[in-house]
Amino acid sequence: MFYEFPGGKLFYKVTGKGTPLLIVHGFAVDHSMMEAFLEPVLGRSELWKRVYVDLPGMGKSDSLPLDKYADDACALLSRFMEDTFPGEPYGLVSHSFGGYITRHLIYSHPGRIIGAFFAAPVIYPMINERTLPPREQRFRDKSLESRYPEDYESYSRTAVIESEYGIKMYLQYIKPVLERQNRANLKFYQKSGYSCSVDINRLKKPFRSPCVFLTGRQDEIVGTEDTLVLQKDYPCADFIQMDDAGHNLFFEQKDFFEQILQHWLNRMAEQASRK
Repeated sequence: MFYEFPGGKLFYKVTGKGTPLLIVHGFAVDHSMMEAFLEPVLGRSELWKRVYVDLPGMGKSDSLPLDKYADDACALLSRFMEDTFPGEPYGLVSHSFGGYITRHLIYSHPGRIIGAFFAAPVIYPMINERTLPPREQRFRDKSLESRYPEDYESYSRTAVIESEYGIKMYLQYIKPVLERQNRANLKFYQKSGYSCSVDINRLKKPFRSPCVFLTGRQDEIVGTEDTLVLQKDYPCADFIQMDDAGHNLFFEQKDFFEQILQHWLNRMAEQASRK
């Protein structure tokens, strides 16, 4: 389905019924990766209506006409939720840059948001501001190099724990999406509007709904330590560092990831039952 905005259309997909969860992927990919890793957990319950979107200029969504990408993407998602699910409270699930965009939603429009799950979120948009660990690969599966000679190097470049499952997920949900993206648009967004115009690391008031900030200890892309600056503004959040995991923590530590996601969903359901 598509939601029309001035100058283009935003692609979205709705699965299930119940309370909406707006699900936002990272930079340069699309919703398909999020769907693959979340549905095994979210699909078990009839409590949650999953709303997958492709960020503007990515996947099947048209580009934004303006150059303040982070601000404009946040404003577009807010209008989309208001028009598509008017008045309904909703939760947020995000990965990487999607976590930056959704924190902008919490900063700007906290009233309807009932909780948030952040996987490997961007805290500081500029790389030189991030606290990053050195590159560390904990396990290398040498058999993958001979079995996947054309793709092993690109997969291994960010893998912390190499596995057959991991490279298959990479080949199915990451590589093809990256190859389809408009690289010129992405570079333009990064130069012109990757950062928000407001400091979303400092909320107007603490956000007291259930949240999780889940990071991979070996994540050399966004890091893990920077999430701790958010502790005061998110007093009801779990801050969890997952060892033996990098930026793609959902398939490097699949079972652990799913357990933490389910725990957050349980907290969300408990909170709703008290109202």
